[in-house]
Parts: sequence; structure tokens; C-alpha cells
Amino acid sequence: MCLDVTVAALPIRPRYVCARAAMGEALVAVVLVRLGAYLFGERRWFVPPRLLRYAAVVGNGLVLYLLAEWYAVHWLALWSYTAIHPVIPGLRLGVPAVLQPLMLLPLTFWLLSRWLVAPV
Repeated sequence: MCLDVTVAALPIRPRYVCARAAMGEALVAVVLVRLGAYLFGERRWFVPPRLLRYAAVVGNGLVLYLLAEWYAVHWLALWSYTAIHPVIPGLRLGVPAVLQPLMLLPLTFWLLSRWLVAPV
């Protein structure tokens, strides 16, 4: 999540921090695919798209994203939000950190389901 943030004074470049964050997000997606396979007993649990299955996995993904964001911002102090960055008051987390998994995870699973059933 490298949208409108100030990276802490680290001996590394902001792009490196953003690249690590992107790798972490990809890892979360893989973990969620595996979690869905475990919960629903199917490796291809996302084919065909089912609202309740997506909601269950995206809900778990939201929790993982928020925990990772909170840990990175408030515990490790890897970055901080700028004054214009919208923040959720009770959580003290950026709004994009909440919106991103809610929008991108269903899209990711839907695209994956389309890819797996597409004719060759």
C-alpha cells in the first residue's frame, strides 16, 4: 500500500518498500486461495463464482490486510500517512488499506475463475 505515504527514514528506497508490500499482497492472495481450498474442500473453490464463498474469503483477507497494515505502520513504523491521506479514525489505518482487499480480491478470484474455464 504505497499510496500517499511517507516512508520512514530507512536506508532503503521507497520503491523497495513498495515492492515488498506488493510481494506481501501477492502472498496474501495465495494464502487466501489455499484457505478457500481448505474451507470449501475444493482446489477450484472460486469456479464458478459464488457470492458467499467470495465473501468468506475476502473477509479473512480484509483481516489479514488490516493486521499487516497496522503492524507495518504502527509497530514497525515502515511508513506513515501524509496529512491528506484519508484515515479511519478508530483503526488509524488508511482508507485505501480497507478498500483495496474489498475491491481487488474479488476481482482477482473472478479473473482467475474466468481464466481457468476459458477455452484453449
